[in-house]
Amino acid sequence: MTTLYEKLGGVQAALKAPKGQRNTFANYNYRSAEDILEAVKPLLAQQHLVLVLSDSIEQEGERCYVKATARLIDTETGEFVENSALAREPLTKRGMDEPQVTGTCSSYARKYAMNGLFAIDDAKDPDTDEYQQQSAAAKKAGGRRKKASAPAAADTTDAQAAAARPALIQAITTAMKNLGVDAPRVSAIAQEKYGKASTRTMTDEELADLAAHLADYLAEEAF
Repeated sequence: MTTLYEKLGGVQAALKAPKGQRNTFANYNYRSAEDILEAVKPLLAQQHLVLVLSDSIEQEGERCYVKATARLIDTETGEFVENSALAREPLTKRGMDEPQVTGTCSSYARKYAMNGLFAIDDAKDPDTDEYQQQSAAAKKAGGRRKKASAPAAADTTDAQAAAARPALIQAITTAMKNLGVDAPRVSAIAQEKYGKASTRTMTDEELADLAAHLADYLAEEAF
């Protein structure tokens, strides 16, 4: 009889989860929890496996986390294997009511619980070349902005500032792509860290800070 882990290995090897969602802000495709479910269900049926997703709320101090668990059950033996992931609810909920915030966190946590279970890698490690290039771009963009703020003729300052902002946006776009983060998640971070509804309303200094520290802010949510 095929063991549970042999079945899981077969699913992992065969799974092709498309990136069916489009991030128009950052101009790239990404996969959602729904994309993973749509791709994996036929493979689970072939292996006589059932996937059960569940959520629970955990509190650390004043912060609430949605803990999602993806449990894979072998219907032939009753054995199971599971993986969990956490997503932190933002303190501010501008533009969303509380059920929407919790639902968004649930979807985010479930996606990463399934990523772990089915060996899907969406993120870039901080030691990779792409991550280092993104960080360097953010620092370079921030440096340009600092130079633009120095006393100078009005037209020169405006030109420097205008040139810096696209570079900052590009640095954030690169960071989002490398880290596998969608626009709603970045907007939530912007609300929490800077009190801004979107990156469009952020100052250049705030954009530079977000580009340089986006990975750190995401890492905070994992604990």
